[in-house]
Amino acid sequence: MKSDSQHRDEEALLHRLAEHTARRSDAGTPSDEELLAYIAGTFDVQTTRRLDQRLAESPTGRRRLLALQGVDGAGPPPHVRRRFLRSAERLRSARSRWRGPAAALAAVLLLAVGWSLLQKPTLPSSLDYRVNVRGLSEVRDAEGAAALKATPSTRLRFEVEPRDLAEREVEFGLYRRSDGGLLQRVTDSVTVRVVRGAATVEVDAGAALGESPGRYPLWLAVARPGDLPASIKLTPGEDPIDVIASQGRRRAYVTSIELISDPFVR
Repeated sequence: MKSDSQHRDEEALLHRLAEHTARRSDAGTPSDEELLAYIAGTFDVQTTRRLDQRLAESPTGRRRLLALQGVDGAGPPPHVRRRFLRSAERLRSARSRWRGPAAALAAVLLLAVGWSLLQKPTLPSSLDYRVNVRGLSEVRDAEGAAALKATPSTRLRFEVEPRDLAEREVEFGLYRRSDGGLLQRVTDSVTVRVVRGAATVEVDAGAALGESPGRYPLWLAVARPGDLPASIKLTPGEDPIDVIASQGRRRAYVTSIELISDPFVR
């Protein structure tokens, strides 16, 4: 199994190839309209070959092709990295035979077009979940208005089941309010078990919400792997559900937790 440093080295190789400066200038850099049509595959064979050549001779055009596909200088996210670096390995082993613009263009096409085919940033519109949450001794539907009681030592249990369509390539996480208008992802004491698209997410209430008694919201989020950020900026007046969901990109469900003092702790 490759280490993260090996993965980073391979990604760096691809980006160095993409940055390769050919002998010719960037005078023939394709326009955004041409690049978008190139990505969509709407050109005929001859036009595509001509654009291949122009990209091979234009570092600026190759960088713009990456940008239009949302690929930044840090390389693709981890869940995509593992899937396309198998192809990158073949590119690396062949680099002694490939020279100049041809290798640069191949690197860009692998990063940009390959990533576009692999990446699934938005969940299916029909995907929805039923979320039940267990606290001290109660179970609540996440859509219910009543708060779920818990002490800091209570192990909260989220049972997440698809209502109809099951989607396996998803990730589950929890968010809480944080200082500075942020929604902070909860990572301490969290365990996630996923079986055939359904999940059980558990967390200690104290690790998620702190020790002070009060009523707190806790959000369960569902997204494509690698698409649950460590924090999400929340502007005053915005609905956290809408902000997490990001126009259908993710699913979000809120549960109200009433944190009470632990009677066995003095």
